This record gives sequence, structure tokens and C-alpha cells, in this order.
Amino acid sequence: MKRKSWYNISLFLPMILPFIAMPLFQDGGKISGAFEIFSAIFLLGVIIGGLPYLLFVIGVWWWSRHKTADDMKRLSYIVPVLFYPFCALGITLISLTGVPMDSGFQKVATSASGALFAGLLMAGFAIPIGYFYVGLVHVLTKILMAIRLVKD
Repeated sequence: MKRKSWYNISLFLPMILPFIAMPLFQDGGKISGAFEIFSAIFLLGVIIGGLPYLLFVIGVWWWSRHKTADDMKRLSYIVPVLFYPFCALGITLISLTGVPMDSGFQKVATSASGALFAGLLMAGFAIPIGYFYVGLVHVLTKILMAIRLVKD
């Protein structure tokens, strides 16, 4: 596969890796130790940031139509920062409309300014998580190129 194709496919890692990794971190049906925290963070990221991220990926795909693999690699270094407003908007809307709880949907924020604050604050977590995925993609790219599954 070409490196540009790999970069396009790798955009889905944040959506699928948490589900693939969950069984690896389980100990007799219960997630064990520190991995419980990591699993919860990454799974929550998919639940809360999934739709905004999917819209963001569509935008990246549209942008990358006539770009090179090197352009995609350069973009990867700023993708988490570029995704921040999408994530903040998604969290703000969820905070305003409500999240599913035991007794139906419940609002997280009681005002629009509170919802915006929650969105801006919580979306900040997407940046370090995003850079984790960027690093992972670059390491996997090196490995896949070394074993010739990905070519320039």
C-alpha cells in the first residue's frame, strides 16, 4: 500500500483502537489497573468526540485529495490542534442538549456560557490524546515501511 493511503487509513485509528485494545487490558472480564483509566479516557473520547472527529476526517480527506504523502505527514503534526475547535463544538452541543443518563437525557451545563466553558475545557484533553495517536501512526509507519507493507 502507498504511504498516503496508509495515512488516510490511519485517520481511523482513534475510532477503532479503543475497541481493539479493550480485550487486551481485561483481566477476567474486568479491566485491570492503570489501563482502566486509559481505556476509559480513550473510549470516552470515541463516544464524545466521535461525530466531530468523523466530520473532521471527512474534511482532511477532502483537503488531501491532491496532496502528497509528505503533505499528509506534515499535516499530522498539527492535526490535534486543528481538531480542537471541532471537539469543543461537539462537547458544547452535548453539554447544551444533554447526555444519556439513567433517567433520560440530562444537561451537563445549565447555561450556554457554562456549556461553552465545558466544551473549551474538556476539548483540551483531545490535544494530548491526538498527539499520542500521531506518534503511534509515525511509529507504525516506520514499522510498516521496514517490513514493506507500506511503500513510498
